[in-house]
Amino acid sequence: LQLPEQQELLDVVDKMRYYGFSSEIDLPQLIVCGNQSAGKSSVLEAISRHRFPTASQFCTRFATELILRRSQTPSFSVTMAAAEKRSNPDDVARIRSFTTEAKDIPTVIDEATHHLKNVDPGPAFYEDRLCIEICGKEQPHLTLVDLPGLVQAANVQQTQKDIQTVQRLVHRYMERPQSIILAIVNASNDVATQPVLEMARKCDPAGSRTLGIVTKPDIIDEGDKPHVALNVANQGVIKLHLGWHILKNRGHLQRDHSADQRDAEEQHFLDQDSWRDIPAGSKGITTLRTKLSAILFHRICDVLPVLTQWVKREIDQATRDRNSLGKPRPSIEDQRIYIFKITEQARNLISSGINGTYNASFFRQNSGNVNQSRRFRAWLGKRNELFACRMYTHGHRHDIVADGSQQSFGISVDFDGDVDGKPMQIPWSRYVEAVEQRLRENSGCELPGNYPSSNIADLFDVQAASWATIAGEHLENCINQAHKFLRQVLNSVAAPHTATALYGYVVEPAMQHIRDDLTKRVQQLHDPYRKHMAHTLSRDFVSRVDQQRQRREQLQEASEHPALRAAMESPACRVIDQMQVYYEIVLGTFVENVAVLAIESILVEGMKDMLPSETFGMMSAEQLGVLASEPDDILEKRRTLDERLKNLTEV
Repeated sequence: LQLPEQQELLDVVDKMRYYGFSSEIDLPQLIVCGNQSAGKSSVLEAISRHRFPTASQFCTRFATELILRRSQTPSFSVTMAAAEKRSNPDDVARIRSFTTEAKDIPTVIDEATHHLKNVDPGPAFYEDRLCIEICGKEQPHLTLVDLPGLVQAANVQQTQKDIQTVQRLVHRYMERPQSIILAIVNASNDVATQPVLEMARKCDPAGSRTLGIVTKPDIIDEGDKPHVALNVANQGVIKLHLGWHILKNRGHLQRDHSADQRDAEEQHFLDQDSWRDIPAGSKGITTLRTKLSAILFHRICDVLPVLTQWVKREIDQATRDRNSLGKPRPSIEDQRIYIFKITEQARNLISSGINGTYNASFFRQNSGNVNQSRRFRAWLGKRNELFACRMYTHGHRHDIVADGSQQSFGISVDFDGDVDGKPMQIPWSRYVEAVEQRLRENSGCELPGNYPSSNIADLFDVQAASWATIAGEHLENCINQAHKFLRQVLNSVAAPHTATALYGYVVEPAMQHIRDDLTKRVQQLHDPYRKHMAHTLSRDFVSRVDQQRQRREQLQEASEHPALRAAMESPACRVIDQMQVYYEIVLGTFVENVAVLAIESILVEGMKDMLPSETFGMMSAEQLGVLASEPDDILEKRRTLDERLKNLTEV
């Protein structure tokens, strides 16, 4: 099992864990758990052939990742990995900066403890990990995670809160499906009541990923040996899929013995009494090293396809996220090039949207369907049609109808009140009566039955009172849609910061000028029809007035209402006929003028010139920086993505 391929696979998983990917995907790992007095340190010491601190020296307050690799060149290196939950970059950097010249594990753990206390003095225990890599000729290809020992009762050094913290930490490691639990149990204790096994059963009910390791068999009574041996043979009350293993810890008298002496003494001890009946594969440190290497290697092989797909998928996603940020823009020249590029793209999209050429993907949704909100010419055409329709149906104040064709005959004719948006239906007789009264109020030196053309303009002004409001609302709708369209264009070609800056510093001021010019232009188009002499160059004005008169006379002849027949004889009807024809003629002119001379000439043309390259070519370095420099959050995101890509690629 000690093959280069095995070492390579273990190294990959170790790197993934070091880079913090274990918070995103469950990684195979051997976790060493047990009471503080169970002999955890002795087990790790025997496996690594390096001394570990004992419980009497001090309590380990964080997980220690022990990376063992077979190599012809001995080495000892130490790093520290920050907990995944740490969000402060400075704390993460300080934790990762931990270094030591020490080459013995107790000193390393002691220095690491003080280092964490300096970074974060609050907690009693930490979720950060100390990583110790030991390479040597006799090392197995193995990685273990030593967890703080479980404590059953509070004492001077450890409070009840500390006990609960350790239990949560151990439980969090145990519950991960890919964690292989090495449950260290003191031979002198009843395995059925061991807290570490109770926790393991909760997280691994089937016992499929738990290996029991019995320690200190040399301190139990003679009568208990067969019972312990039965458990180790996996024939006791607790049966585990990975079985049991037994080790003899180094005793106090053997504390100065070498690792080889320790292994020989253990083998001699386990070949006696009840221990000699235990299968060779379930006793001794030599077989345990091989067993653990095999267990971990096979577990990694089982999940390797999942890990491979995950890494590939994350590389693709990180690459897409990185590309979405565009190239970095540290210099002024980089920023100027970037601005020129995106504004050219924006101008092309604006031109396409205005001209109605929707070939670019910008004009389609992700599903390929039409995105109507971005097709500005199509939207404007429909909006102009709605404007024209509204002007023709709701642009006049009074809708003059035949007597008896509307519901309320008691309604009065209002020439001066506010317009509520819907034409008021007025019977002919009432309207003629009201017009006669208004003509008398405006009379001058005319002969009886004759009225000046100013009266036509006066009646027209009343009838067209809604034009300014309807036109203003149309302008507002068009301006708002233009804003929305331009914002979508910028968002599609530029990073959010630059899109927002361009919109605020360039587009909004330009659109405000366009709004002011539009308002002024519509007012200029509307003013000639307000309080001025009625005037038209229409060649069919006279003939249309005559046609209007004929229709009125036909209505008079067909009517059975005396009031209507009498009203039709009034000279005021000629003024009404002329006003109505004049209204129809200039209504079409006004609608066309708003659409062409206002919307098209000012709004649309202004949008075409919205982002001239000359503007950005003359900008100062400071102005360019405001528009094109990357904000701190984007710089940090770019740095994070670069680091993630580097780590994923290295894995």
